[in-house]
Amino acid sequence: MKYYFKKIACLLLPLFFSIVKLFAEDKKPTENLLWPMELRVPITGSFSEYRNHSLHLGCDFKTYWINGFPVRTLFDGYIHKMSYSDYGYGLSLVLYSPKKKMYARIAHLNDLKGDIKGLETLKEALLLLSMDKSFRINLKPSDITFEQGKRIARTGETGSGISHLHLELFNSQGFINPLKEENYKQNDIHPPEILSVYIDSDSGKGYDLDLEKSEEGRFGLTTKERPVLKGKIKFRIAGYDLITAQNKNGIYGIRAEIEDREVFSQNFEEIPYKYAYTRGIFYDTNRSSLDPPHYVYKLFDKKTGKEFSYDLSGKEGKDIKVKLNLLDAYGNVSGVTFLLHVSNTVTVKT
Repeated sequence: MKYYFKKIACLLLPLFFSIVKLFAEDKKPTENLLWPMELRVPITGSFSEYRNHSLHLGCDFKTYWINGFPVRTLFDGYIHKMSYSDYGYGLSLVLYSPKKKMYARIAHLNDLKGDIKGLETLKEALLLLSMDKSFRINLKPSDITFEQGKRIARTGETGSGISHLHLELFNSQGFINPLKEENYKQNDIHPPEILSVYIDSDSGKGYDLDLEKSEEGRFGLTTKERPVLKGKIKFRIAGYDLITAQNKNGIYGIRAEIEDREVFSQNFEEIPYKYAYTRGIFYDTNRSSLDPPHYVYKLFDKKTGKEFSYDLSGKEGKDIKVKLNLLDAYGNVSGVTFLLHVSNTVTVKT
């Protein structure tokens, strides 16, 4: 049956590609990636967000529980891959830009109706020929080419999740955050929210610190009692960013300063492939959850084997100023500043 499917597909594809080229239109190319929809909709799932088994490696665009919004091509290029399944990405296309050397996956599509005539018919033919109502096919660069701004599909809810558009950008190095692109800037003037701070130390003592918001972007401890610690310490911070949506999105960047000196910084503009499926590199998996959304970030770099944020050795008897920041993609910054005391002796509470 698989041989029969491949044989029929080989017969259909050349005919389809010849039809597609008849409907190609000229359009002046532009440099920046195009917004994938004709509407400016909120981002409801951000890049690098915590998920049950990995990281969220793209952005989700709100479609208001409606299927059928046109999806546009982001750049000049060609269709690299098309696939369908009842789970995961559902109906999806992987597009490629030779100029940018970048792939773009658009997923959970309703259908492939748009400016490329016959694309939806090809999808239906591939589904009819498949044994389990699923398919995955790689295409040659010359098979289906397009120019930027063409309607190539319509939004849907195929695969996993409710109605929305999922977009991933990736290249030979790893995944890329769409929010770093110029045309993906949001009208967001609100900094992220910080919920709590966790501090652990190799002396055995730790703190779960609740915070209160004094003004937009500024947070402080709910208690005047200073944390008392010594040795190597680890910071973790819980927070989220609404961007322009109502649901809690992930953070674009995190930063830690000790005595006004940066000791840790992590942004989520890109994630290499080797870290894309290891949540524990960036998140405290014991404290984080997807439902309800609660994101707890590590402020120490496990990638380098450094399992702590700062070493307090040599600071005994001193008060140390700590500042932790959460950043969004648009320059808004939230911060919490507090003092901790470095002690020669730490008593572990039992």
